[in-house]
Amino acid sequence: MANASVGPFTVVEVLPVAFLVPVVLWETVLGHADVLSGPPWAVALLLCAAAVALLWRRRRPLLVLAVIALLGLVQLLLLGSSQAASGPLCLAVAVFACGAHGMRPYAYAGIAIGVVAVLIGTWAENADTFADSWAWSLNVLWIFGLGALVRWQMLLARRAREAAEARAAAESAEQRLSLARDLHDVLAHSLAVMIVQAEAADELVDADPSRARAALARVEVTGRAALSEIRGLVETLRADDASGSTRSSAVGLDRLTMLLDSVRASGLPVDLRLKGDLDRVPGAMGLVVYRVVQEALTNALRHAGSAAADVTIDVVPEHEVRVRVHNTGAPTHVPVGARHEDTRPSTGGRGLQGMRERVVEAGGRFEAGPDSDGGFNVTALLPWDRSGG
Repeated sequence: MANASVGPFTVVEVLPVAFLVPVVLWETVLGHADVLSGPPWAVALLLCAAAVALLWRRRRPLLVLAVIALLGLVQLLLLGSSQAASGPLCLAVAVFACGAHGMRPYAYAGIAIGVVAVLIGTWAENADTFADSWAWSLNVLWIFGLGALVRWQMLLARRAREAAEARAAAESAEQRLSLARDLHDVLAHSLAVMIVQAEAADELVDADPSRARAALARVEVTGRAALSEIRGLVETLRADDASGSTRSSAVGLDRLTMLLDSVRASGLPVDLRLKGDLDRVPGAMGLVVYRVVQEALTNALRHAGSAAADVTIDVVPEHEVRVRVHNTGAPTHVPVGARHEDTRPSTGGRGLQGMRERVVEAGGRFEAGPDSDGGFNVTALLPWDRSGG
């Protein structure tokens, strides 16, 4: 409401003027001022001009203060000294605006202008009290200081809003990056399984039609499962965008068995070794573990040729979760710079980079690369997620 428009000005800019102009007319035209020198209409004209000038006090505070001080000086020189409260009120509002909205360091000149205006006004009223007028001029300091305090509060509020907007933008970007990684993992795994099954069906269609049909059935099941998971990701993201909350995936370690069965059905023998209780792993950490295993097995399925894989998950409650995926086949394609540790950037392999990003964001360490026996290792160490546990 305060920033609502009233013509070219805001409500805050108009309110003091709407109050002061009637006060000026009441003191001058209606004759309620204690002392009024000169024609009432002339005094009213100068004081109304000073009040109207306050409309621009937030946009040009130092200039408005100088104009009001100049109008006061003109009144003294041409009409003489008058004791009307509206004049000092206009000066006080202008000094406050200079402290609240003036550009630093130029705004500090407003203190000098205000002090000089008060000294001249006091001297003109009674030269004998000029020595005591410094006490009145000190009012300029605390009025300016009050405006400066308001300015500081507004600055803090704006910085808080900007920080909140930046955090919201960062969270939104992080959500979309996480969605992109999830989509990559789902599509990469599903397409790898579907391609392997389709190739098997093509080879078996004449020699063993029943096995070919079974392979095609697995293609259909894998495709439907991938489509369902992608829909779930998009729907969850939409719901979280509407509520402003952080996206959480329903996929986790409870689907690990289904993942391994899918890989085994595609021709890659997988041995799972569990140490500890998977049910105690927090949901967010479980998602990271699942995606690391999924992407590592997908890479093995796509690049390792005829091989077998070992998956080891070691859960140490309240401490860490260790994940290791090892395949025994020599990879047909190893990205340049395949070995990554901690936060060093990847030079190739989007799947490896995505795994590394997930692990690093969770505060863990990641390493991937060929071993001395001709196989390929993917290892991740995740510190226990106390916030999710």
